[in-house]
Formats: sequence, structure tokens, C-alpha cells
Amino acid sequence: MVRVSIIVIYDVKKISLYVGVIMMVVAAAIIYPFAPFLLSFFNSDSTVIQAGTAYLRIEAFALPTYVILNVLTSVLQGIKKPNFTVVIGLYRQIFNAYNPLSGISRYVEYGN
Repeated sequence: MVRVSIIVIYDVKKISLYVGVIMMVVAAAIIYPFAPFLLSFFNSDSTVIQAGTAYLRIEAFALPTYVILNVLTSVLQGIKKPNFTVVIGLYRQIFNAYNPLSGISRYVEYGN
């Protein structure tokens, strides 16, 4: 069995995060201004394009967070500590669904 040094794991994680976040920032810089044009490939309804543009522009800011979450989850699985990924998943799916912003958005009629 080959033992990988913690320094190697740290270096790979750092490079992966750096490259991934840079890629997502570049993607966000492309998606944000061209959101209406990109959505017009999938739908020609102006109402759908307008709503989708708002969503896609907000989502463009969240793109780097997906890389961070996936890289860190993969590192934990790689070092044989997958139990914490269950905690992350439960938080994202259950507990975060009931955060204060969700209630506020419903109060001002922006949510469901």
C-alpha cells in the first residue's frame, strides 16, 4: 500500500481549487453578459428568457462555490474520511432549506 504524504494531498488540493475557481470565474464572466443569448438557444419565449436571465446571472456568482465544495468533498473521500461528506450533504439538502433568507423571500413574495 502506498502512503501519500499530507503535503502532496495539500498541494493537489490547492492546485485543483486554484484551477477550478479560475475556470468558473472565466465561465461566469462569459455567462453573465451573454445570459439572454445563451437562453435563447433553449426557448424563444421572452418571459422565460427574462426569468432565466435573472436566475443565470445570480447562478454565475455561485459557480466557484461548486468547485470548492466538490474538490473538498473529493479530498475527504480520498483520505478515507467520507463521513463528513454525509454531514455536508445533509446540511445542504435539509437544514439549509429552512434558512432565514428562505422565510424572508416568502414574506416579501419572492419565493414560493
